[in-house]
Amino acid sequence: MKNYIATLQYRIYSFSFEVHKFTPEGLLPVLDVGIYGNITSMAFYRPMNSHQDVVFILTEKKHFCILSFDSTNKKLLTKATGNLRDKVGRDLDIGHFGIIDPEYRCIGLFLYEGLMKVYIHT
Repeated sequence: MKNYIATLQYRIYSFSFEVHKFTPEGLLPVLDVGIYGNITSMAFYRPMNSHQDVVFILTEKKHFCILSFDSTNKKLLTKATGNLRDKVGRDLDIGHFGIIDPEYRCIGLFLYEGLMKVYIHT
């Protein structure tokens, strides 16, 4: 996301994912997309062999998506999406969260007590 910045704005009953462009005059809004669900984890990272950052978003109901921004068409692209729910397991009392490997090879997700899921984005 060269020369672009993404922010997350909380509004009543919804979340909005915004992309802004750096200019000499300041930040200019480029895109505003609604995210349906309570976001529990969000992290930017750069996948291996990629020239652009992506954002990983995890919601309270364990839905996730990986988004990137196409600067030429000014569109948000979905790289991956899915649901990480299991039929067994007890939710963490502190809420679930995700961490990213320092070398950006995988995402570790703590969703249930005693269980860590690993998502590998290729």
